[in-house]
Amino acid sequence: MTLYEVGKPYPGGLRLRYDGSQYNYRAGSHELLLFIDRPRPAELRAMQEGPWEFALLVRPEVLFLLYKPGSMPWSDAPYSWWRVKERLPEEAVPPFELPTPASRALLSVILVDTRDGIVRLIKAVTFSPEFSRLLHAAIGAQIDREEPPREEYEQAVARYYAIYWDSDDMLPAVAARCTGGEE
Repeated sequence: MTLYEVGKPYPGGLRLRYDGSQYNYRAGSHELLLFIDRPRPAELRAMQEGPWEFALLVRPEVLFLLYKPGSMPWSDAPYSWWRVKERLPEEAVPPFELPTPASRALLSVILVDTRDGIVRLIKAVTFSPEFSRLLHAAIGAQIDREEPPREEYEQAVARYYAIYWDSDDMLPAVAARCTGGEE
């Protein structure tokens, strides 16, 4: 697993020059990378202090993790276990079984300033137990499908973004919602 440190450069260098996000489940960990050019103090405060809301849109070819830190707007990040396997085969592991009904998955949120590639924030947030189980089941269902060609995944992402113009449009179709840390 990659080691991130606040105030240090993003490991491996930063090739992005635009704002965006990337959700991954890899090496048994959930990770949300946020790339923002010169994050404002209000954005940093919302991400550090505000409650985090999450939603999950499940489609056969792609999952969308929706997230909303504090008073910021909803955003989303598409995910495919097969794309992780393609890039990092040693980290493409099935989701772990949550040991008790109250167990929850932990999400590491890492904010990187695209201006200079410096990690500005690291925050740990838990999903609710129900959301954690649904997310793990959705990832497991992807694994159980035959590996789709990369083009099929990319076309699916483009198709869903044509249907759902923004993250708010996805909300009525989500399979689950939770607030980080809730029971």
